Amino acid sequence: MIIANISQSSLNFEMPSAVDSLVGFGMMLYMFVLGLELDPNVLIKKPEREAKVAYGGMISTFILAYIVTPYLHYSQVPSTGFNLALSITVSGTASPLLSRIVTDLKIGKSDIGHLVSAAGIHTDMVSTLIISVGFMILDADKSLSIRDSHRILFTCCTLVIQTVFAATVSPVFFAWVNHENPEGKPVKGSHLVVTIGFVVVICVSSAAISGYSPMMSAYVTGLVLPREGRLSKLMINKINHFLTKIIFPIYGLWVFWVAGFHEFQLGKLGTWGRLFLLMVIAMLGKVIGTIASGVMLGFQLPESVAIGLLLTVKGHFHMLLATTAIQKEIITASTGLVMILTSMLTIIHTPKVIEHIIKRARKHTPRHRKTLQWLEPSTELRIMICIRGPQNVSSTIRLIEMSQGTPNLGLAIYVTDMIELTEKVAATAVNGEGMNTLTVMNKSVRQMREQITGEIEAYMAENGEGVTIRRMMALSMLTRMHQDICVLAKDLMVSLIILPFHKNRREDGKFDGSGLSGFRNVNRKVIINTTTSELILLLGKY
Repeated sequence: MIIANISQSSLNFEMPSAVDSLVGFGMMLYMFVLGLELDPNVLIKKPEREAKVAYGGMISTFILAYIVTPYLHYSQVPSTGFNLALSITVSGTASPLLSRIVTDLKIGKSDIGHLVSAAGIHTDMVSTLIISVGFMILDADKSLSIRDSHRILFTCCTLVIQTVFAATVSPVFFAWVNHENPEGKPVKGSHLVVTIGFVVVICVSSAAISGYSPMMSAYVTGLVLPREGRLSKLMINKINHFLTKIIFPIYGLWVFWVAGFHEFQLGKLGTWGRLFLLMVIAMLGKVIGTIASGVMLGFQLPESVAIGLLLTVKGHFHMLLATTAIQKEIITASTGLVMILTSMLTIIHTPKVIEHIIKRARKHTPRHRKTLQWLEPSTELRIMICIRGPQNVSSTIRLIEMSQGTPNLGLAIYVTDMIELTEKVAATAVNGEGMNTLTVMNKSVRQMREQITGEIEAYMAENGEGVTIRRMMALSMLTRMHQDICVLAKDLMVSLIILPFHKNRREDGKFDGSGLSGFRNVNRKVIINTTTSELILLLGKY
């Protein structure tokens, strides 16, 4: 903001035209990755509670925005198309930013954190899909007037052909590349080049033939490409790294260059009214919708309000739409800056909202009631079982059988892998976006975790009624693994930690502790650190 406005007002610096092309290319990548991370299959399934929350917030916000915004004169040329576009944009949510906030503020593993993230993803996918359809029908170069019917039909046909081709051919192509490049080995350069070319050709085909938006074409392509497998994960990680390090700083400079503060009409009451009322519409609409859906789903009022306030978060895509509207002279630079500032200000209240959620959770689960003897018999029992390998799975299953009660009470088991962070493992650890932000690509670790998960899932398929199993991981050096276990237990609000004995039992029945002495210290330190937190530990013979 500062650099862009100083350059415009004092230095008379002109933005190179190449920056527009770079930002456009970067936002194509952003929309492609956004589509690749979303699962469109949820749209054809029976709506679950997060979908109901998402639809409730979207519908109420859209109706409120469509009724109120025409009287605020946001557009230089008011039209039904502009009112529809603005209402859909206001009803959307920036799911990558919301997931990052929820994860960083330590509620990602909670029930409300899962619900908020899932509802945000659903809202983002549906609203962006509607906007992609709007790009076919409305002409941005003509103040969002309706296109000619022949042009709409031609654009629709090219996009459908592109989507069908991507959905049918890409799974075969991606499967071949994944087979030729197994985990643990670097991806061959020739395969990577062919993949990039294949994806680029699909993304730009409808844009090149029919003049459709390249950004929305990339989003639709990302939606239908397979998201499982090494190749998809590699593209997501590499593109996100490129966006974070290079594109987003330039993008921020470009946004405030187009919407400079020197054109912001500070002295006009209407400017501040449009800024204030746009935020009120976004927040009030979401809150009304989540309260209505919360009543149907049995949520308490404070939780419904908190979910609605969190779903108001806007991000890069919403700012891009406002900036593009300025360039197309659909809105003035002052009005565009109002929309950009509104998008930025939608994250200001999120820390306080999440702080309120955490306080209510702690109030309902006070620390002095953490131990087993103070738990209400009718409440869910949360247990964290730490294991070091497949040799601990059989005892884990026996513990689950011992702890399992009636289905209506509920038992939550957090099976946590204790993995020592060595140089070899650290080299294969990959940070991602969302709630599960760390993935270990080391072959032995990955195979071990898959074997453990498979054995537990096989047992749960036959005997898992009333039990919820979630997989966790404590990845750190042995000197501080106890801290990660204790922090994870506190975040999950478990009542019982179960640790494995520091030695392994051999086939002859004797214990072998060679190479495992470090885990003995981990167990001791966990005991010391959890005594004051009143977490109970069940250990084998020490």
